[in-house]
Amino acid sequence: MKKIFRTIGGKIFLFLICLVGICGTVICTGAAIYCYEKGIYTKSQGDYFGEQYSKKILSDWLVKYNNYERYPGPGYTKTDGVIVYKEETNILYKVYEPGGTGNILKAKTAGVDDYNTEDTVYTYKTWLYCSINAYHSDSNPIWNYGGVSSKWYNFNISVGTDLITKELIIEARVRKGFPVTDEYALGMKNVLLGYRYKYTVLWAGGVALLLTIICFIGLMCVSARRRKDDGIYPGPLNAIPLDILIGVSILIYYVIQDAAGSDLSNGIPAVIFALCLTSTILYLCMSAAARIKQHTLIKGSLTYRLLKVLFSFTVKVFNILKEGLLNIPLFGKITFILICDYLADILIIYIAHEIDSVEASIILLAVKTILILAFLIFICLKLKLLQKGAEMMAEGKLDYKIDTKDMLLPSIKKHAENLNTISVGMTKAVDERLKSERMKTELITNVSHDIKTPLTSIINYTGLISREECNNEKHREYCDVLTRQSERLKKLLEDLVEASKAATGNLEVTLAPCDASIFITQATGEFEEKLNTAHLNFIVKKPEEPVMIMADGRRMWRIFDNLLNNICKYSLPDSRVYLTLEKDDVYARFIFKNTSANELDVSENELMERFVRGDSSRNTEGNGLGLSIAKSMAELQGGSLKIEIDGDLFKAILSIPIAFA
Repeated sequence: MKKIFRTIGGKIFLFLICLVGICGTVICTGAAIYCYEKGIYTKSQGDYFGEQYSKKILSDWLVKYNNYERYPGPGYTKTDGVIVYKEETNILYKVYEPGGTGNILKAKTAGVDDYNTEDTVYTYKTWLYCSINAYHSDSNPIWNYGGVSSKWYNFNISVGTDLITKELIIEARVRKGFPVTDEYALGMKNVLLGYRYKYTVLWAGGVALLLTIICFIGLMCVSARRRKDDGIYPGPLNAIPLDILIGVSILIYYVIQDAAGSDLSNGIPAVIFALCLTSTILYLCMSAAARIKQHTLIKGSLTYRLLKVLFSFTVKVFNILKEGLLNIPLFGKITFILICDYLADILIIYIAHEIDSVEASIILLAVKTILILAFLIFICLKLKLLQKGAEMMAEGKLDYKIDTKDMLLPSIKKHAENLNTISVGMTKAVDERLKSERMKTELITNVSHDIKTPLTSIINYTGLISREECNNEKHREYCDVLTRQSERLKKLLEDLVEASKAATGNLEVTLAPCDASIFITQATGEFEEKLNTAHLNFIVKKPEEPVMIMADGRRMWRIFDNLLNNICKYSLPDSRVYLTLEKDDVYARFIFKNTSANELDVSENELMERFVRGDSSRNTEGNGLGLSIAKSMAELQGGSLKIEIDGDLFKAILSIPIAFA
């Protein structure tokens, strides 16, 4: 079945059936609407006839009345003051004029007295009027009716005319069966036809509509299809954009309608015109269906292409204006906003003046103020986001991103994007630095571990060689140098491993309450000999009451050992060394002060770095890791180590948190 309808004959069949269904639907729908508006579904035949033909009954009698008044002839007679109309008609009249004692018969139709009791009678009370002017005199009047019962009609009276009126009662008798062939008989036939088929048009219209829908869907499905396969084969006119086809069709039909004029209002030309118009619409629908299957209905239209070009042009113009506004300095932008506000005020004043309403101007000014206030609140909220983003970055939360989705102002959005870019750059730099430090630490740890094994063998064999009996003094001197340098190398490797562990936080730290004075007492005893050998006078100052700190005893002693060893190596002989203990509400501070033997040509920050020594000539032993290790261990315990240099005065401040009860 599908392949049959895909043929040319099948498509023509569906097209014709659809066309017939549309015509049937339109005709039945129009007939049903006409019957509904005329009251055929709710009124009896007699009532319907009386309502529809009451004005015509009056107007027809009035023509007779005016003709008799103006041109008395053989069609009229007058007996005892009563006008008698002789013509054969389906409507028989009796016309009365209200009098003092009763209604006075003024006119009638011949045969009205020999009426059938089954005739329908309509009675109308009407008012006649005529205007007396240069065209109509008292002897040559033209009467019109001004109203029926309580319903009045318009009086078409010229200025400067006299109005004559009179009241009449008209009794119209409709003859049963309409024996005379006239327009009343034809009208009654139409009434009977409407009542006979008033329900038929409903179900016939429904069937026609259903048939139309089925055939239309089938026609759209087989459009641009062929019997042999499921490919799409659009017609030759599909190369023309659909909107152009629609426009040309509308233009052609408009020209035809304008040229034909009233010939298309009724009869066969109107039917042919309607069929051609419906056929054209059906073909356009088929063309639209083919384009939908090709996915070219929208993109292939001329309107879409023009809108696309217009949109592209608008975007370019907008970008140019946007770039121009962005490049305007802040003063220029503020000036531009003030000018716009001033122009808005002028426009409001002009509108208020045109409509002459103070209330309108007040309302417009209030609306403008509310809009400006809303805009300022919006700007403040976005600036608050910028402030929050800057605060987050200042606190080190580099992964925080400012949401730029709803930032309509380009300058604020650009600023937010710059902050996000800075955050990304800083995060990348920190990650790279951490990666570099981690790789450096891992390298040091791995290399130190690999060197430690052969170094242990060197130390052991050097000891064995030194214990061998040998009378050569040079041999013993060489052994002493090897022993000393191998021990130094071993110490360097241990410091390297410890420094890497401390820097990466892998060093085990066990915090416990400790008396800070114990470390000072231990340092005094342990380094007394070294200090005396270096000719240094060690001066200790500490409070009398105990100072409890949260620290790891082993790590604290390592810090003291590194600091005091540096003091012994680099202090000026015969000078004083101070070790002072102070405290505040949070920290206990160990302050080491000594005078350097050599000029300090490095900064405090450089001294804290690894492999940096205060002795630039490198005459003394040391590897430059002591202060770095001490700083890392202090930070692992929640404290800090700070270096201060004032000329040759060297000060190291070790801060450790106080232990709270």
